[in-house]
Amino acid sequence: MKWRTDNPPVVGKYIVETKSTFKGSIRRIESSWNGKSWNFTNQLFVCWLDEEVTETIIVCIPVAPYLNARKVCEAIESRVFDDYKELRVLLDKELGVDHDDEDTDRPIFFSLTDFMDKCNDQYFNAESYFISYVKIIKK
Repeated sequence: MKWRTDNPPVVGKYIVETKSTFKGSIRRIESSWNGKSWNFTNQLFVCWLDEEVTETIIVCIPVAPYLNARKVCEAIESRVFDDYKELRVLLDKELGVDHDDEDTDRPIFFSLTDFMDKCNDQYFNAESYFISYVKIIKK
């Protein structure tokens, strides 16, 4: 974890460490930075946790024709990617995707909410896919 003592460059919510003005004890709390100040009272700012904001993406790899689909799903599980392109390039390489064959199903991606909706509405046939999840850094 990377803790920083300067102020964040972007307005938003952060995990911060504060020091009590009364007893001097250190606490970790969620706080908002409005670009000028933090929103807590009777606490002195110590540092903030610099984490990249990510989105969970569901990756569905067709069982056929990829013989190593399950292995690839297990290998990418919970990994963090800079963007969809980086994920797509890795999957194409590991699976040996044939871009000339238009009949072959390719891996598909869903946001977590979209995936739940497809499953709950019974529009997604999970039996045809190996499923994993990754994180994509939001920019």
